[in-house]
Amino acid sequence: MKRDLSFPLRLGTLALATLTVFTLTACSSGGDSGSSSGSQSGGQTGGTATYRSGDLDRNFATAGTLQTQFAQAPVRPLASRVLADGKQIIVSESNDGSGLLIQITRLLADGKIDTGFGSEGRLLVPPTGDTSELSALTAAFQTDNQIIVATTSTRVGREVPHPVTLHRIKLDSGLDRSFANSGSLLVPNSHNVAALAIDSQSRILALSRDTLWVKNSLTRFSRDGAIDTAFASGGTLELATEQQMGVSTRSLALDASGKITVAGLVKGSSGKRDILLVRRYLADGTIDASLNASGQILLDKTGLHADSPLSLLTQADGIYLAGHRDGDKLGQLALLRFNEAGTQVKTFDTPFSDSNLTNASPPALLGSPQGGIIIAAPYVTSAGTTEAGVVKLSVQGANSEIITGIGRGLSGLDATSTGLTIASSRRTTILLVPVNDKFQVLANAGNDDLGMTRFAQTVLVDTSYGRNGTNSLEFGAGTYFKQANVTSNAGDRVFMSLSNAYSANLAALDSIGRRVGAFDSVTLANELSAAAIYSIAATADGGLAVVGARRNAANFSVKLWRLDSNGRRVSSFGQSGEMDISQLNATNLASLSDGSLLLSGRTYHRISSAGKVVASEPLRGNPVLQGGTPLALPDGGFVTLLWDSNQAWIKRFKSDELEDTSFGQGGTAMLQLAQSESATGWSMMRQSDGKLLVSVTLSYGSQDQRLRLFRLQANGQVDTSFGSNGSIEILGNNRQQAGFNHRPRQLAVNTEGLIYVVANRSDAQTSHSSLLRYQTNGQLDARFGNGGEVVLNLGEKDEPLGLALQAGRPVVLAQATIKGKPWQVVSKVLP
Repeated sequence: MKRDLSFPLRLGTLALATLTVFTLTACSSGGDSGSSSGSQSGGQTGGTATYRSGDLDRNFATAGTLQTQFAQAPVRPLASRVLADGKQIIVSESNDGSGLLIQITRLLADGKIDTGFGSEGRLLVPPTGDTSELSALTAAFQTDNQIIVATTSTRVGREVPHPVTLHRIKLDSGLDRSFANSGSLLVPNSHNVAALAIDSQSRILALSRDTLWVKNSLTRFSRDGAIDTAFASGGTLELATEQQMGVSTRSLALDASGKITVAGLVKGSSGKRDILLVRRYLADGTIDASLNASGQILLDKTGLHADSPLSLLTQADGIYLAGHRDGDKLGQLALLRFNEAGTQVKTFDTPFSDSNLTNASPPALLGSPQGGIIIAAPYVTSAGTTEAGVVKLSVQGANSEIITGIGRGLSGLDATSTGLTIASSRRTTILLVPVNDKFQVLANAGNDDLGMTRFAQTVLVDTSYGRNGTNSLEFGAGTYFKQANVTSNAGDRVFMSLSNAYSANLAALDSIGRRVGAFDSVTLANELSAAAIYSIAATADGGLAVVGARRNAANFSVKLWRLDSNGRRVSSFGQSGEMDISQLNATNLASLSDGSLLLSGRTYHRISSAGKVVASEPLRGNPVLQGGTPLALPDGGFVTLLWDSNQAWIKRFKSDELEDTSFGQGGTAMLQLAQSESATGWSMMRQSDGKLLVSVTLSYGSQDQRLRLFRLQANGQVDTSFGSNGSIEILGNNRQQAGFNHRPRQLAVNTEGLIYVVANRSDAQTSHSSLLRYQTNGQLDARFGNGGEVVLNLGEKDEPLGLALQAGRPVVLAQATIKGKPWQVVSKVLP
């Protein structure tokens, strides 16, 4: 089972760590903004596969969630559509105590009530006739301005007729009296249930059963409510079966070509309604024999409950059905997939569970424009409350393996709670609404309000990278890596090192995720047994320099290795590709353009391409506690830093190893922290315009770590145009949100000056890697992810290990635990 690592997953503790690499391309999906009721046709699955990050769209309403207050009466959603201008129409069932009301609500793009619509944003429409014993079944958008609503009687008794009536409502004038018989029409031979669909010509399809519960009928009406006699036999198609088929409001679907698919459960030899029947018709009502060579699928022993309401979705890659399980899996939700030949490809159990199916509504299904299935259904939380949950399933490959992802908070095949508590006093309805490259969960929430949660944008995976956008590599026998380094060269390679108490490992990947060279065999395990890799640097010749410790029974030593572009030792460097640097008191590494290397600690050293120390100089600072990673400059010089708990010295040297006295004050710039702040690490990055970014990890106790980012001009003076007087605090304004704690790891800068920071979002329960992008002025870049941030949600718990750029794309290395499995190493590449 493959997993969609753009959604959170859970892992446990494993002997082999797997590296999974994603390459994502910058693209917008531009999907249809259609009705969420009835059926939705899916998009094409092309060269890319769609994944949703699952982060809340915090630009919508209040941090991504809206719970409206309706003073008139309780409401239950029937349909919703987002218009081209971003405004959203919500159709709901309501009742003021005297009878049924259809409530139309319009929201602005940001989730606020559109007070310019109706009366304070709402339009209340009573259907025709006596509304005191009416309830709404479902609704569908005929156009942006016209809505078809199906109603039926609420009178009790199986033998009491419950005919289905269709009404048309116009947003600008209420009940449309020009439709059929003064605004409504009776569906022939209908009783209690209806599924609606609107075709490309605005014709109305209604699926129902008759009063005696014997026959199911599919009727087509013209756009204005007249029976369409060109369809089937006089406008009505009887679905002849030996047993009446149990259908729901989501048992009808239209695909892009106009083909009609219906689905339901019929009785088998056991007398239970446990056989699944799927039929497909052409647009004129004749059977479509291209499905299973007969136009229908009959599947026995589905394991679905006889009373389970089904949801149907047609996609370019098959037919999908969701329903509740029976037996020992009572109430669990299952997703079935069939291919064009009618073969059941696979059944997937999803985490929703509700054994009380008496008033259960069908789950919501939504197909994303580039493929993949989103399911929303009631979800019972650990606290025992029922909320609207959502799961994303992306099906890939000939074997239709499932890649799973979810919204937020939980992982694996667990549903995420959207935070929408479902009302217990009325039957539950959950809708999924497409919003361009986002999607929204809409439900009748607690206190009978409408609640909705909008999830952030789609990201596109480049399926030319690895296998369907992923590439898996195994790293030794380590379970949890305590040290990691990630870097890249001027070409297309990303280098990474991982080490713990048991092994040290190296890898190099090209632009499409292939492992290159002999780095996989040069793990240096023999050299670095029970030791560590301290730093790595990409060299000018396309190779790699590595600083690590070697420990054996006799001694401990620090080594510098030089590897070529194929991962083999450079024999001309030192002694067979290595040199002992135990006495140099420096383990931080950088590579210069002339082929030499820099080592920095409390002393800096220049190492020639032959592995000889050609210059050494103590780095003065008082007191000197730590040495930072040196930074090579284009002119052959370099910058390095020293730091203690609350200050840093940045020193600049010319190519001749002399201090550059034009920088700062006599060659040194100093950054000072407040006495209450304690630094646990510093690092540097150079922008293309020569300005320096200096980051410091601040500690305010064991559970509170933050990252502050300073920018210096090329002359070493603080750049006051950056952030607030030259510095920004990463995620500082959001630090208290939901108890999140932000532990930064690393930063990178692209050629446009955009700044990437990878940090750790954590609370008492879990932690996730977070990638942020800032503009050159220090403001979050709202064009990236969700308001400038992508929470990667790589597992039940994941921690970032490092960050590098590959051809301008940020590569995040992290380790994660996934449900049922141990720690794994994952790498993800974003646009």
